[in-house]
Amino acid sequence: MSRGPQSLKTMIFFYEHVQMDLAYMIDSNHGWKIARWLDGRTVTLKHGDERVEEEFKVFEKESGTVKAQEIKYKLKEFFLSAPSHYVFMKNGIQSLICTHAGIKDDFIGKQSQAISDFCRFGDTDGLDEKGKPVRKDWFISHNKSSLIVWGHDPKPRPLLVNNTINIDQGVVFGGALTVYRYPEGEFVSVKSKKDYSESIDNPLERKSSQI
Repeated sequence: MSRGPQSLKTMIFFYEHVQMDLAYMIDSNHGWKIARWLDGRTVTLKHGDERVEEEFKVFEKESGTVKAQEIKYKLKEFFLSAPSHYVFMKNGIQSLICTHAGIKDDFIGKQSQAISDFCRFGDTDGLDEKGKPVRKDWFISHNKSSLIVWGHDPKPRPLLVNNTINIDQGVVFGGALTVYRYPEGEFVSVKSKKDYSESIDNPLERKSSQI
């Protein structure tokens, strides 16, 4: 959502699939901001979020105010109720953890505002000289047997460290959309058609020399 060419269509796609029990969706930084905007709260739409507002205006013009308000309400409730992470069990043991930007072992299976913020944004330590978050490697402290699948921080290819997997390959930055099949342990990636972000500082280019 937010940075791509069809954010509203994407949000409706996932909303409908979750309603039919065909998918799960977890909370995210962009989802949280869009949810608050839909709820009428004061937020600054940037980093692509402003495109969602533009798409809603087009939708309302084409489909009418009533239909637009209906979709806004459904998506607002959908995003506001999204869990910070999912815990999948196998034989009574935590087997797979899915979260957006990361999670501490002590947070797994619990819920609080601090946990939600960590899962949305990861472990950060201020901003660098370009105003970008300085990310800390939370995954090096993961000591449980459960596998954590996460994203938010784009990498050129899937990053496997300490029983955690980052499957964010920056599709909007011209990278790829990656799926990790569990329990098969298989990766499936589809290359992006182009860089949709219009970003001067492409994170994939910045990190290609680091990974």
